Amino acid sequence: MIGSCFTEHIGQRLQDYQLPSSLNPFGIVYNPLSIAQQLEELLKAKTYTQSDLIFHNEQWLSLDHHTQFSDPDYSVCLNNINQSIQKTHQQINDKPCLILTFGSAYAYQHLEQEKIVANCHKIPAKAFHKFRTTPAQIIAQLGDSLTQWKEAYPALRVLLTVSPVRHWRDGAIENQRSKATLLLAIAGLEEIYDWVDYFPSYEIMMDDLRDYRFYANDMLHPNETAVHYIWEEFMRTYIDGNCLNLMQRIGKLRQSLAHRVRNPKSKVHQQLLQRQLTEIADLEKNYNFLNFDGDKYAINQALTA
Repeated sequence: MIGSCFTEHIGQRLQDYQLPSSLNPFGIVYNPLSIAQQLEELLKAKTYTQSDLIFHNEQWLSLDHHTQFSDPDYSVCLNNINQSIQKTHQQINDKPCLILTFGSAYAYQHLEQEKIVANCHKIPAKAFHKFRTTPAQIIAQLGDSLTQWKEAYPALRVLLTVSPVRHWRDGAIENQRSKATLLLAIAGLEEIYDWVDYFPSYEIMMDDLRDYRFYANDMLHPNETAVHYIWEEFMRTYIDGNCLNLMQRIGKLRQSLAHRVRNPKSKVHQQLLQRQLTEIADLEKNYNFLNFDGDKYAINQALTA
């Protein structure tokens, strides 16, 4: 999953249920051209070197990455970047699914390096040229990247969505034009590639949830109620019955693990802990990608306390 902060909401829920997934290996990114570049670098498992970094405000950083990778020590910055790319590349199986969320059609070109950046890192605006991409540019560049993935992984499926988060810095009119650009680009990609699908998170927020009680305090971001509503629509659309049953089991287990007790040494609670261990053992036996090591350690500590 790659894209804007909305990707983080859906991706985190997938990971909470331990569904095998990788979430924003370059950090949060908003524009489709940077997403296209990241896809190509993931596919070839690019190794970054110091020459790919710049030093600004006492931090080494990559213009291809979010600020979470920046560090005063260039070796730490590089290690974090390369570990994330390698880990994600190794997780790709023979039937991958890409879930890409576009946040804005606006892109920033670093004038000195003549490249589109994923993050400006609070570098002065005069170092960049800001422009609104066109549907044709997005279709061409992202289409090329997706084609490379399809050639490498013939079973590839791609799901595109537009973040409902408003980019108010650009102004109300420009925000709408930006979102319209993204929607037109996705429509074009859908027409070209029958393995590309669209999930209408933007339309759900704008039409189903057309009330400010579904927004956070900044009146720009969906609140938890809205995110949960869209997440449920996502599950109903794309997650099959067997997987939903597994998610329900994991959800119930998580609720049980989070339950606070007044008397941890009571017989009733000790029996609950044993049932939790039994449920975990059954889940791990039947689904080899699940890992509850941390939970098992905590339960065993509670049993021996």
